[in-house]
Amino acid sequence: MSSENKLAQIKQKIERLHQELATINQSTQPMPELINATNILRTNEYLTHVNEKKTEIVSSYEDSEFIKTESLDFCRKQKLHEAMLKSVTLLKSNSFDEISKIINNALKAGDEIDNGYDFLKDFEKTAT
Repeated sequence: MSSENKLAQIKQKIERLHQELATINQSTQPMPELINATNILRTNEYLTHVNEKKTEIVSSYEDSEFIKTESLDFCRKQKLHEAMLKSVTLLKSNSFDEISKIINNALKAGDEIDNGYDFLKDFEKTAT
């Protein structure tokens, strides 16, 4: 084999290797389909995490309602206990009307106060 043929074969081999290298480099370029799929997965993970946190928040509000109910019950009992202790001294002086007022006020502790019709809250009802 002549040196020219050998040189031509080496040149062809080098060109072929450059083409293969170019093909390999092209396959490492980001593929938009995969990027979109990855972004969708990340978005899904994000939304799942956000949903879990929102569920925890809602659960916390439910727990706070329990705490509110228990606290209100405790305060009512304390107020009634206080009223009964005051009633003992009033009982000695036969102040039954005063005892009745104190006990009734203690039983009303924590009740919601209805101030009548709230025009701002019920605006849609009044407008129609």
